[in-house]
Amino acid sequence: MLGVVLLHACGPAMRLPVPGLVWPVFQPAHTWGCDWIFWCSRCVESRAFSLVAGFVAAGMLARTRRAHAPLRALARDRAKRLGQPLLLGVLLALPAMYFIWGWGWVQFGFATWPKVLEASFGPAVGPHFAGLAHLWFLPACLLSTLLLIALAHVLGPLPAGAALCALAGSLLASPLRLLVLVPTTAALFHLLPTSLIVFSNGFFPAPGHYLLHALFFAVGAGLWLSRERLRAVTRWWPIELALGTLALALGVPMLLEALRTPGFGDLGWYLLGANAQPTLHWQASLLAAIAAWCVLFGTLGACIRCGPSLRGCVAWLVARQLWVYVAHLPFVGLVWASLYAVAMPSEAKAGLAFLAGLGGPLLLHAAHTRWFGSRASTPDLTSPARHDPLRPLGPSGPAPRA
Repeated sequence: MLGVVLLHACGPAMRLPVPGLVWPVFQPAHTWGCDWIFWCSRCVESRAFSLVAGFVAAGMLARTRRAHAPLRALARDRAKRLGQPLLLGVLLALPAMYFIWGWGWVQFGFATWPKVLEASFGPAVGPHFAGLAHLWFLPACLLSTLLLIALAHVLGPLPAGAALCALAGSLLASPLRLLVLVPTTAALFHLLPTSLIVFSNGFFPAPGHYLLHALFFAVGAGLWLSRERLRAVTRWWPIELALGTLALALGVPMLLEALRTPGFGDLGWYLLGANAQPTLHWQASLLAAIAAWCVLFGTLGACIRCGPSLRGCVAWLVARQLWVYVAHLPFVGLVWASLYAVAMPSEAKAGLAFLAGLGGPLLLHAAHTRWFGSRASTPDLTSPARHDPLRPLGPSGPAPRA
């Protein structure tokens, strides 16, 4: 979650804007630091979200089957748990973002206030205006969860279902897993630019973006099958972290080079709304895929071994992560729009935007808890033990009544 906030805080300061990603203002920094932070985070952070979502969904599905509860009850619960924050984001966060972004566009020269109120924009904004923005993850996660439930319903009674689960668990526990995952991910990066180097705003993720999410979601579900062997699965975590860091160091310059394609990637091109798309070479696609998987598996191994000592801090952040996810972007945009005319390095503005994007939602969570009580807090996505309606169910059936 911290990586998501940092990515969005650095976006307006990038020297090479991301196609399709519209910020309130553009103030390129004098250094390449914000570009590096953005691309390192983009290669890893959203993949981690999808991985964790798949792991949690598979765990809840397994608990539902052990309890002999109907799968449709789990589907309804997931639709509610993911639909509520999506609805709140659409009703509250997106309207706030619209007027904050409009304020920035007026200052930057993208639009005038009458055009903002009419929602009438030129080619720099119009094609990228309508959509869920950062909330894309919620409908994608809901669809992936429902597909997982449907697959379990179809394959569950069949012997092939158990064999497939065993095969997936064995593959992910094998050191050869990268030989399968890395080429598949690199092919998506290369063939579908919207999976990495181009952002396509809409009411559902672009095909490339969703396919990448579905791949990491499926691997997360497979890791749940290997949960008893996670320490062994991640035994090479220092090497994987080092390899992932090296891949980022070599791959990010190639990503930036793709954005330097003549007629593409510069701010003048962006303002004209050109339709060209970059071509990401196989070398850059391969390095980005290596970085994503190695950093994820390396971080997972580090968390397994160091997590118990940080359990209190992690639990505190996890309980508030959904608030940060839904509400951080309006605070980030507000800082950039309000500081547009202030003579300050863009790197400093990005730092202030990061602090606001993290602190604002935490203050909202604290105020909400104070006014309405902790029981009324919006549930998070990755702690099913606390909010799972099946929690009273034991491993072999309903718990005895008190």
